[in-house]
Amino acid sequence: INYRLAKNWAKVGAFPTEVGYTEAATIYAIEHAATYDANPKNVFMIGGSASGQLVAMATFKLNAAKAKTIRGLVTLSGAFDITKLFEDAWSGTYQEYWMTNSLPIAFVCKLGTTCHERPYQAEAAAESPSMHVNPSALPEKWLMVNSEFEQMPIDQPQSMKAALEAVGFVPTYRILRGRYHAFAYWKRVEGEVYAFI
Repeated sequence: INYRLAKNWAKVGAFPTEVGYTEAATIYAIEHAATYDANPKNVFMIGGSASGQLVAMATFKLNAAKAKTIRGLVTLSGAFDITKLFEDAWSGTYQEYWMTNSLPIAFVCKLGTTCHERPYQAEAAAESPSMHVNPSALPEKWLMVNSEFEQMPIDQPQSMKAALEAVGFVPTYRILRGRYHAFAYWKRVEGEVYAFI
């Protein structure tokens, strides 16, 4: 699926709109499963990078509304703690273009000034899957993948894994060697993903 992107110049942020699009598209696919020769009771979501955050949040919301709507998740280099991403950008630990430029666009703020303000930080927390783990809204299983030295900081999957384990849920957790990001390492994990789902 796709979704409308944030536009800083138009003061249109990413949240909660992009999660809403993800939920709406998933509901549409489930309701029209017969059209796709699909099983609406066996739904898995796969997302990479920013879409890892989207499918995680959408799963939590859909499963909270109706248990087991989403059976499983596969996240490739997912963003799970957006407040930590801001901290990493401010500290200079990570100078990735998407973090220093795209993150402020997503929240319609300026990295060095207004992004520090409480409304933006509250919104970042509200859109961080690691801060919203509800045992009754979790999928049955979750494959979480990241590379060691890629542009998505390793503290992102670590944060999500810790939050899940705190409620007794153990995800399948893989850290790949190297620097590839999200679907750039798809060929390395494709077989494992298909076996997982």
